[in-house]
Amino acid sequence: MTYLDIENAVRAWVLDSSELDPACVYFADQPYPVSEVRPRIAIRLGALVPIGHDWLGQTYDPTRPAGQEIEYSSKGARELSISLQAFAPTTVGGGDTARELLERVFGRLVLPSIRDALNAAGIGILRTGAVQRTPTLVGTLNEDRSVGELVALVSSSYSERVGYIERAEVAYGGGPVLDLLGSVDVAGLLALTRYPRADQPAYPRVVPGPRGRPGVQFSRLGATVVSTVARDRGVLADPNMDRAAFARATRSGFTFAWWIRPDPLVDLGPSTSQSARLFAFAGAEGPSAGFNLFIGVTWARDTNTFIVNTQVPISAAVVNGRSTSYAGPSLPLGVWAHLACSLAPNGLDVAPYNFGATANWYLNGSLAFTQVGDGAVTSVGPRIPVLDAFVPPRTVGSVGAQWSAVSGAYTFPFDATLAELLMYPRPLSASEVGALYTTGPFGLRA
Repeated sequence: MTYLDIENAVRAWVLDSSELDPACVYFADQPYPVSEVRPRIAIRLGALVPIGHDWLGQTYDPTRPAGQEIEYSSKGARELSISLQAFAPTTVGGGDTARELLERVFGRLVLPSIRDALNAAGIGILRTGAVQRTPTLVGTLNEDRSVGELVALVSSSYSERVGYIERAEVAYGGGPVLDLLGSVDVAGLLALTRYPRADQPAYPRVVPGPRGRPGVQFSRLGATVVSTVARDRGVLADPNMDRAAFARATRSGFTFAWWIRPDPLVDLGPSTSQSARLFAFAGAEGPSAGFNLFIGVTWARDTNTFIVNTQVPISAAVVNGRSTSYAGPSLPLGVWAHLACSLAPNGLDVAPYNFGATANWYLNGSLAFTQVGDGAVTSVGPRIPVLDAFVPPRTVGSVGAQWSAVSGAYTFPFDATLAELLMYPRPLSASEVGALYTTGPFGLRA
């Protein structure tokens, strides 16, 4: 409680018990609010004297914001002396003398209504003293005066909120299963290795990203043509990704989210119109290795079109499912933008494929539009990929280009910077995507 709370509670007790006019009950060391010819009471509060040692406690609330989960509280008891001085213009007369006023105020302390009001304000009465009469002569007026004291018990408490969580890690099923800069992701899904270009060993390189977190810049700077030879393999890749693990992570729907910053690296001329793979999970070997793209995100820089591609080998044939994404004004050079695509099964399945999906696309945390795929072979709507016996067990996962099992090289190289590239093993809600945009992936539970 505060000192103001104590003052208000004590004055309310004196005012109610004395039945005086409110102007006649005041605190000492202040100018008299009324003339001296009226009965009045002055209140003086002493110092708060500690009793013993204060107690320090701690509580933990995981629902509070980071840095405020822990509350430290100190509590202790204090003695408070309360002195009352009553004044009256006469020394005789029933109820009008100073002594009568204080006797009435102290006497009513035992009444439940008075005690309950003081207790509610955190004030308990320890002991009371006798009322002493101390009349004096003021000019020609024989003024009646009386004093009385009591000792109260009050509590003192202070608190502060702190946090001690410096780092949080999530387990598979509890967070993203792919993080662009993670050496091994939490699902054991991907172990990214840097593969720089032979003529540009500095790429891909780590550069400042949004919110102070690092991004990865990819570049074909210096390339005169779009090539599929090994020198263009400036990517982050895992050539031995477990495709079964990826299938488990996608079968119930999934979400891709990423920050992208188009960089004014070089004017590549017509090559900028080629579709570039931000990231891809492509077939590596086996009879269906020619069906390169298992799933991935494509960006056409000239039209600013993003596409989630799903090419599913079924009985040695390719079934394409595409979800055209945000295709609005060109993204400004050097400016970060956040995109996300959430795919969920929608029940519009065509046997035996069973992968009709609905895609929700988000730009900078807000829903851009929705597309629905019915799962038919001829459909161009979004789908969730499935596997069968013709799909090889091993997959190459790459960021910044796409592996081609036909040419044996990384193709469709990428020019821009990526950050916080994430995959979640379920479709995220609009509010969760908004949280990725405003606060980042850490703390978001999948």
